[in-house]
Amino acid sequence: FMVGTGESLKGLAPDAPICGYSWTAIAGLVLIVPIQATTMRLLSYLSAPSSLAVIITIIMVVAELFTNEGDEPFGSAGTVGPPPGTTFFQAYGGLTTIVFAYLGQDVFCEIMQEMAEPKDANKSINLAYSVMTLVYAFTTIVAYGLEGRSVEGFLLDSLPDSPVKRVASGLLAFHVIVAYAIVSVPLPTSSTACASQTRPSTTAACPHACAGPSSRLAIWSSPI
Repeated sequence: FMVGTGESLKGLAPDAPICGYSWTAIAGLVLIVPIQATTMRLLSYLSAPSSLAVIITIIMVVAELFTNEGDEPFGSAGTVGPPPGTTFFQAYGGLTTIVFAYLGQDVFCEIMQEMAEPKDANKSINLAYSVMTLVYAFTTIVAYGLEGRSVEGFLLDSLPDSPVKRVASGLLAFHVIVAYAIVSVPLPTSSTACASQTRPSTTAACPHACAGPSSRLAIWSSPI
């Protein structure tokens, strides 16, 4: 998350004499404030603007890609399956990126705990993943169809430096910051529960709240 935020922040000032490591460090400082939230309810006020920000970003990026489209037919610059010469570690890295993109299952318990109707959690999860799959598929097909093998792993890097790219970078940075804050909720939640010797009502279903110290450390580390 911090690397993604750093990459997005770099897009706001691409000519600044700041290296990638420094942008990541700046991202860490920016994240200090939102991760102080201890409940999903507090973060829910940022979720809608965050979702809107990423939707606007996708629209801007896709429009910019079509604007700068070359003369080659759509899809002619790509391949079906891994490109020739792809190593195992490159393919494995791509797979881990897909897993990271669908991250969120590690906070399902905390979301269910604060829902007005926890029994509707399955409906929410199914809807969320269905929408995510459609959005990811659309963005990937368009980007790879237009750019082919030259498309950058961080899609904004495929755009020329312009006001559109800078606005999109700012919106994406905001979205990633909120996403990181959401997956970080188990840390303050379980810490508060342990400090007060109380447990959430859904402790049996929430490993974050009832795991031992070593298990909690592993759970907290997983989103990172």
